Amino acid sequence: MDQDIVTVVTVTYNAEDLLEDTILSVINQSYDNIEYIVIDGASSDKTVDIIKRYEDHIDYWVSEPDDGIYFAMNKAIKKATGKWINFMNAGDTFFDLNIIQNVMDVKEIDAELIYGNFQIKETKAIRKAWDKSEWHFHTPFCHQTLFTKTSLMKEELFDTGYRLAADHNFFIAMYKKGKNFFYIDKNLAIFSLGGFAESNKLLMNIESIKILLDHNVPQDEIRQSDWYSVLSKNIYLENIVDIRDSQDRELTILKDSIKEVSQYSILKNPIKKYRSYKKMLLNYYKMKT
Repeated sequence: MDQDIVTVVTVTYNAEDLLEDTILSVINQSYDNIEYIVIDGASSDKTVDIIKRYEDHIDYWVSEPDDGIYFAMNKAIKKATGKWINFMNAGDTFFDLNIIQNVMDVKEIDAELIYGNFQIKETKAIRKAWDKSEWHFHTPFCHQTLFTKTSLMKEELFDTGYRLAADHNFFIAMYKKGKNFFYIDKNLAIFSLGGFAESNKLLMNIESIKILLDHNVPQDEIRQSDWYSVLSKNIYLENIVDIRDSQDRELTILKDSIKEVSQYSILKNPIKKYRSYKKMLLNYYKMKT
């Protein structure tokens, strides 16, 4: 074939109500040369039954325990043989059935990473990718809209030290290294709210600030970021106080750290306060590994 192989990866865990739409979105693409990889984290629901229903369309799949979404995504990267790779995880879909063909129509551009816009499934709202000049202030785009040279990802896997924002770390690392991004002003994916990061926004914002610090972004720029704004307004701590006395096993592990964090009525300077979250982060990661 003259077409480049495009590897599409779906990472899933206990998502039986979401997975089939994602699979159909991939296997019904008009582009002919797709390698499809599905990585399941040993689901206990009917996820594996759904995978088996479509396994004739799946080049590689596995269902086994892993240490989180980015461990699973790295597992897929190591298996991938395509020239390009995209992550369309359970619950998300391509915007239409011609997306991969549309992206590959611009492949002659000297790009290493191609990205575009997305639609939020629940609200139908369209989110355009931010201009590069704004990437230190907002999440640039969602990984579902990103097509990356697989060779680049094999060289730089997702940093699993981040549990919620490793994709954001990857974007910033590639930008800092001067890699060639190419923007397509089209809707490439439909993104579903309610995922793991969406339900852990406090920690997501903390990790995002840490990423900027790790990449030596000036603190005056960090203070202009969405993540800093969210933490400084402290809009999630009220919810943490509400769940502090829960008997849930996972929350019980976090109880001391949640109590510590909830003592701050307003985080006037999240960067200076960052160390006070360290215990919470360590406990959280311990819980999830």
